[in-house]
Amino acid sequence: MLTKCANPSCNETLDFSHRGALFLFGREADAMDPGCCAPDDSDSVESFWLCDECASSMTIISDRGGSPVIINLLRDECQQIGTA
Repeated sequence: MLTKCANPSCNETLDFSHRGALFLFGREADAMDPGCCAPDDSDSVESFWLCDECASSMTIISDRGGSPVIINLLRDECQQIGTA
């Protein structure tokens, strides 16, 4: 469950004020097994939130391996996000 900003350097907590940016990343289903991941499978989607301040200079994308990374748009830097 989302509780704080995905930026590890930020301690802003999610308050449902509709500020910031929400990012959803889906797990790709195995092409050989179309039934492996049901659409309502909560494990098939990872959610990340950037607070309003962080979202103004950062975004989250998938790297080549499919792992989410934070991109600092002002410094052209990226940082791996720790996932549970």
